[in-house]
Amino acid sequence: MHGDDNMVGANAAMLMMVVKRMLIAVPSLIGVVIVTFLLTRALPGDPAAYFAGPAATKEAIEQIRVKLGLDKPLYVQFIHYVGDLARGDLAIADLTRRYRWI
Repeated sequence: MHGDDNMVGANAAMLMMVVKRMLIAVPSLIGVVIVTFLLTRALPGDPAAYFAGPAATKEAIEQIRVKLGLDKPLYVQFIHYVGDLARGDLAIADLTRRYRWI
């Protein structure tokens, strides 16, 4: 019977270790999300101008900026970014319908 008690204790210890590791991973994951969001916003160049192409008018670029949500404040863009990640939307471009790798 002592073998069963040891097994229960080992399972409980293993479960506690897994829970602790998952709790440690949460701040790391939050940090990675914040850093990737800020890096994509800090890169030089205008994403709307890129999608519009070199011959685009200022009006066309502004329409694309609105469609991509780049006209909104940074905190609103971040909320949309996190929501997209939570839904598994890993950046399929609305304009091109091709995968974008971030």
